[in-house]
Amino acid sequence: MISCWRARQTSVGRGIDKARSGGILCLATLLSIAAASPWASSPAAMPQAKSDSLEVVLLRTWQPEDVTIVDGLANVPLAMLAGGTTGAYRFELLISDSVGNSLYRDSWERALSDRAVAFVEQDAASMMESFQFGVRPGSYEVEIRAYPTDAPDLGVTTHRSFAAFPDRPGASDLFLAQRMDPIVGEAGGGGWSITHGGIGMGAAVHTVVRPDDPVVYYYLELYGGEDSREFLVGAEILRGNEVIFSSSATAVEVGPEGLPFSGRMPLTGLPPGTYRLSIVLRGEGSETRHAAAF
Repeated sequence: MISCWRARQTSVGRGIDKARSGGILCLATLLSIAAASPWASSPAAMPQAKSDSLEVVLLRTWQPEDVTIVDGLANVPLAMLAGGTTGAYRFELLISDSVGNSLYRDSWERALSDRAVAFVEQDAASMMESFQFGVRPGSYEVEIRAYPTDAPDLGVTTHRSFAAFPDRPGASDLFLAQRMDPIVGEAGGGGWSITHGGIGMGAAVHTVVRPDDPVVYYYLELYGGEDSREFLVGAEILRGNEVIFSSSATAVEVGPEGLPFSGRMPLTGLPPGTYRLSIVLRGEGSETRHAAAF
């Protein structure tokens, strides 16, 4: 079952105002310029899928009644538009269940600004689309396609399989961002690609930490059970399998309503390369790790 969601978000457990409408899926979209780095990796906790030129990341959170909220980010390559004449493209999204039944299809059109058109001839330039949907427990596939509005044969396509959380997890996927701030006011603003728990995130398909601003921001939702639970939360920075930094653990109490957990990790002095941030959760005799690459 797929549910329809309005885009306004508040807190964990009540993060998205429900607006169910007979299995219809509502999408929140955002358009921005995304610059790719040749050594950066995607920030998803789930495995990434790549086509020749269209890259996608899916990140999952959970809310009561066993609904998994999926935030998606996709890079649409501007070089694709060189074969068209309108300076516009169509973005299509199709969601199917595990046996191939089509559950929902949506599409929208983007016209490039003069600034964006100037990047069409650059292979690494892309536009970022973001979308969001909610699903019940089960396995699904997302098909994403983008093509010039007047030249559909020049489009790019990618497929992603994912599973919704079967029941209440201990934590969401780990979100990384290049900037992150509390949302002020009802409208939010800030040009955020993702918002959760009252936090706006400048997230991208590739999380790139710049030398002039050596900080990575992170967001993780912790979910309590019927009663409050205490977690010990720590962080590690890894390069390959080597832990190059480990923070001390912090005790965090999580009530039944859940808890948004966010922060920033200074990375001054870290040489260029591909790394992973791992948030380590310990509680009730168990240990889980939630990692994302930058």
